[in-house]
Amino acid sequence: MTPPAWRRVAGRLLVLLLVLAAIALIVSSDPVGAQMQLLLQQTTSLIREHPVLGAALFVVVSALSAMLMFFSGAVLVPVGIESWGEIGCLLLLWAGWLLGGLVSYGIGRQFGRPLIAHLITEQDLRSYEARMMRNTGFVPAFLLQLAFPSDVMGYVFGLVHFPFKVYVAALLCAELPYAVGTVFLGAAVMQQHWIALAAGVCGAAVVIAWQWRMRRIKS
Repeated sequence: MTPPAWRRVAGRLLVLLLVLAAIALIVSSDPVGAQMQLLLQQTTSLIREHPVLGAALFVVVSALSAMLMFFSGAVLVPVGIESWGEIGCLLLLWAGWLLGGLVSYGIGRQFGRPLIAHLITEQDLRSYEARMMRNTGFVPAFLLQLAFPSDVMGYVFGLVHFPFKVYVAALLCAELPYAVGTVFLGAAVMQQHWIALAAGVCGAAVVIAWQWRMRRIKS
């Protein structure tokens, strides 16, 4: 049985807060933070010694975070920022999420309803299908990508055989602001910009609540 909408929303917000708390520990001066800082430095050193492999692994793990509801791509941000800077981390995270969206689209297209039934309710699935089959343009696809979780929508787009080129264009545009926000929050914690962090967390909470509201309206 798929979880109710409010549980999914609360779960996403909790994961985000836990990840930010972990990053805060990394930059803190207590013994736990010092150990985590050491682990971060060692990981960054390994990536710098093997830059191509490191970037490839970062993209693959980012892709998995876009396909699995229980894993947040935010956990990758400290390593990404330390290894490639904020812009480099942003581009690799964005690329990983795009890859995840493409793979989930292919899985949904090939394996369809039996798999997706484990992710969302049958009622929600019918609602998504009806909306996607009525509107196959860029703007509806873009709004759906913004409003609903990426770890679900890629599979559904594939299931209904939504036009691939339109899906890719919408995916490119919709994932970028989320990638920017994720890197912004991670950088704010690592640099201890607490006012910026508080504003970012409030913004993230608003976005997640908006996703929940849109999900209720469309269902």
